[in-house]
Amino acid sequence: MITCHIMINGRVEPLPMTLPAIPTIGSVIAKSADHKSEHYLVKCVEYVNGHDTVNLHAQPFPNQISAVNAVDGFRNSR
Repeated sequence: MITCHIMINGRVEPLPMTLPAIPTIGSVIAKSADHKSEHYLVKCVEYVNGHDTVNLHAQPFPNQISAVNAVDGFRNSR
């Protein structure tokens, strides 16, 4: 498991996220499996030398429905 810090507009979210693998740019991730939880579109993956964590610069969405409507290719065929 890899510890990732979510960064939104240059600010780090207070709680880190643990993921089974490092996401790539364009991935949509969530802190829980609940579709009502906050989802994030990964815009940049930042590795820091000498640290075991990864910074994920992301765009937040309030829930999965918002992410589906805004992200091309994420469970839609626009």
